Amino acid sequence: MDRYPILSTQSLAKSHGRKVLVHPTTMEILPGEVCALIGPNGAGKTTLLKTVCGFVQPTSGTVLVDGQPLTTATRTTLLPRIGVVIGPLEVPKRTTARQVLERHLRLMGRTGDDPVEPMLRRVGLDYAADLPVNSFSLGMKQRLSIARALAHGPSLLILDEPTNGLDRDAVDGLNDILTEIAAQGHAVILSTHVRSDISLMARTAYIMHRGQLGRKFDLTTMPAEGPGSLDDAYRAATTGGHQ
Repeated sequence: MDRYPILSTQSLAKSHGRKVLVHPTTMEILPGEVCALIGPNGAGKTTLLKTVCGFVQPTSGTVLVDGQPLTTATRTTLLPRIGVVIGPLEVPKRTTARQVLERHLRLMGRTGDDPVEPMLRRVGLDYAADLPVNSFSLGMKQRLSIARALAHGPSLLILDEPTNGLDRDAVDGLNDILTEIAAQGHAVILSTHVRSDISLMARTAYIMHRGQLGRKFDLTTMPAEGPGSLDDAYRAATTGGHQ
């Protein structure tokens, strides 16, 4: 049976004035796929992800989620299908982790009957359910952001630098979560500039440089190092001709 993409873009572009932030971009992420978006800082990764999830309007082009165009008119309907971690977690002072998830579930149209403890346990924060988030470390806030993105059961997960602030155990835990999500037929796209994380988390990858997206690489068929490896392709894309 053919699989249609959970996420696809068609000639998606974003400019600010005369500056092109994202050149026309076509990409697709299939069910069960964990795809890495890699590139140096300033490559346009965050801008692309913000445009893909509807946080900012594209200058041109189309985003499709589950085959449906993401527009101003469809945004309310489609956003519950997307889980997002982009930027630092910002919540009102003295808000607890439990309240963050409960409010998020209500915003996503859930009844409020969903217990949040299993969601917090999934990211190792069940012990901190009733602690104020403003007392959390950077890593704890990042884990709570991930729990919030997962809480409503989205079919597409968009993560911008998800390992930021996480220790090795938390990174391993995130990898387990992503593996589970992929096995359920959902899709993940995550950006990172830490190439050592990629082989653990993703099976495919795009390289982005100066706002331009290259072709998709199948990491399962590439050598770990040397000619033909992802590192080799990355060097070629960021220092020479684009892949």
